[in-house]
Amino acid sequence: MKYLLKNKVLIILIIIAVLLVPVSISKPSQSQSDVIVTGIGVDKVKSDYEVSIQYLVPTPESQFKQVLKVVSMKDKSFSLAINKVVMFLGRHLGFTHCKLIIFSDSIANENLTNVFDYITRTKINTYNINIINTKESAKDFLLATINLEGNSFLMQQKNQNIKDIQLYGSTLTMGDFYEQYLSSAKCSIVSTAELVNKEQIEGKKGGSSDTSSLGSESEGSADKIPVNNGNAVILKDGRIYAHLNHEQTNAFTYFDKKSHNGIIEVENVDDNFYENADVMCEISKKKLKINASFENGKPVYEINLKAIIRVMEINKENIKDKDLYSQGVVVTNTLKEKIKEKIKNDMEKSIQFSKEKEFDIINVYNNFFKYKTKEFKSYLETLREGEYYLKNIEFRINIEIEERT
Repeated sequence: MKYLLKNKVLIILIIIAVLLVPVSISKPSQSQSDVIVTGIGVDKVKSDYEVSIQYLVPTPESQFKQVLKVVSMKDKSFSLAINKVVMFLGRHLGFTHCKLIIFSDSIANENLTNVFDYITRTKINTYNINIINTKESAKDFLLATINLEGNSFLMQQKNQNIKDIQLYGSTLTMGDFYEQYLSSAKCSIVSTAELVNKEQIEGKKGGSSDTSSLGSESEGSADKIPVNNGNAVILKDGRIYAHLNHEQTNAFTYFDKKSHNGIIEVENVDDNFYENADVMCEISKKKLKINASFENGKPVYEINLKAIIRVMEINKENIKDKDLYSQGVVVTNTLKEKIKEKIKNDMEKSIQFSKEKEFDIINVYNNFFKYKTKEFKSYLETLREGEYYLKNIEFRINIEIEERT
């Protein structure tokens, strides 16, 4: 007792605990006060927004699987549709555990900042929410991803290290979107998910299936799963601006310092070692160096790419003993030149496509403005009205190939 009287700090802590602990104990859990949102889907149906909310249904702790449900409402604005959802569920929406926002091509003409504005004003950490595009209905997408934790597509979207093995644009967070939207280029790239029949991926399964999910499901959505085939869309000024197929998306990866391209296929490699073979190589690491400069007043954008590769597979008609026993497959000069040619060709196509469509996801504007501010401002002043700044920039591409040791 004497010790307590002498230790005033301890007495103050005890008083605080006595006052606050009952309040904390009596406070309802988040699942009782708020709807725990795990995903948001946005479609446009005629002149109305259709907002779909995927949310967690509280279940006894002994159950292992999450039980999810989807509810959709329509109105002329995102916030009004959300308000209908709130009134229907009878609770406020909590976005703390929200994993993704999926938007469909039906809102191609809408500025996504109008859609995201409601969420960003909730004053919580919403900038880590992943953004995904789909050609399908966003509502159907959410219904097809009822089992969030068991879905491989969504597991990869949550993995922040996915850029080490996936294509450029495989992840775009809301924070990334706003940072790029507010930049001078105003461009982003976001992956496109497709819904495919389960049988195409998993094969036919005998017996009955137990979905253990709640909520209405549109026709066929229960039999589909989301797949990332490497396609993507370009966002400019917050709107869908262009679609990229797998090959185009992969080509733009070369301009990104963080992303790797994975496997590159080189056809018809013919020398003393490979003898007209198709060779699969893995780009295990790459180094990208950019040099933005001016020569006689003309902007020059030099790209120096060093790719460290290893041979993963050799396909040819006549397999010899040396091929089977050569674990340390050599990267011959012929193979190096073939890889250089393919990478350079892919990059040049990407640059030409960027010039034609007038978008800049390879950071040309940012690099010139960062390193050659005065000269670049003068160059921009020389452009005619409506002329895109990429058009008159000279691009130089230097490729170096090194075998991984």
